[in-house]
Amino acid sequence: MSGPFELAPLPWEETALEPTIGARTIGFHYHKHHKTYVDTLNKLVQGTKFADMPLEKIVQATLNAKDGSDEKKIFNNAGQVWNHDFYWRSLTPKSGKPAKKLADAIERDFGSLDKLIEKLATDGKELLAAAAVGMLSPHETVFLDSSTTSYFVAREIISAGVAVTVLTNSLPVMNLLASEAGPNVELIGVGGTLRALTRSFVGAAATRTVNEHYGDRLFLSAKGIVDSDTLTDADSLEADVKRTMIAHARDAVLLIDGSKLNVRGLVAIAPLAQITVVLASGISAEQATALERAGTTVERVDAELR
Repeated sequence: MSGPFELAPLPWEETALEPTIGARTIGFHYHKHHKTYVDTLNKLVQGTKFADMPLEKIVQATLNAKDGSDEKKIFNNAGQVWNHDFYWRSLTPKSGKPAKKLADAIERDFGSLDKLIEKLATDGKELLAAAAVGMLSPHETVFLDSSTTSYFVAREIISAGVAVTVLTNSLPVMNLLASEAGPNVELIGVGGTLRALTRSFVGAAATRTVNEHYGDRLFLSAKGIVDSDTLTDADSLEADVKRTMIAHARDAVLLIDGSKLNVRGLVAIAPLAQITVVLASGISAEQATALERAGTTVERVDAELR
């Protein structure tokens, strides 16, 4: 395809990827970001030697352009048009197995597709946990919620040997810190009614205990973020505990990956504006900007950004 370039149609309806990726997210990136790159590219190449070149040739020809030059601007926009075209074609509403060549490579390097998916999730949580613990100063008091991400934070606290006081309603975190943390960590367990699904303590006793304490920092996650401005959870009692922790922490730090932007829980926890910092893996710069519009600060912690 050579210029003038057009916004290629999506290979499926904008609602086709729900609930994994919502129509609002698809529409925002397609009609705003993708279209803007196409329109800008057409303006930049008009009357130049690139006007009649195929898109791939433009990317190749401008790859080493100097920063700030017109050709660098052409490269940036042409590259983004190609990236978006490729991205849309890489997604499908139909779940399926990888093609044989890819499946064989996954089997060889990871053992199975399930193990690859598990490793990707684990790597993301480990990155978030390392970034979170890097924010701590010795002898801080830290709330940890019952999320699996907070469990990884607890593991990182042990590994880093940082001296902190931890308050948590998570039974797995309590067991981990009690058995492995040593004298550096003082543990305050938040008791209450045990929620079997998350192995966490909730209810009036749990929120009362949290209300009786104040922390320097809270690390939490959520079921999802609705409309880029509201934290949600699947359970009202769990949401109560998280909400109380946010109110009693000097700095509330939300740990999420990109999947949280396309999922909504049943119950609202709090506005995103009540979160001091969002540590996020697997989100784009545009998604980070959308979250910051809600009144928080976003730090992307993907491996390639570190």
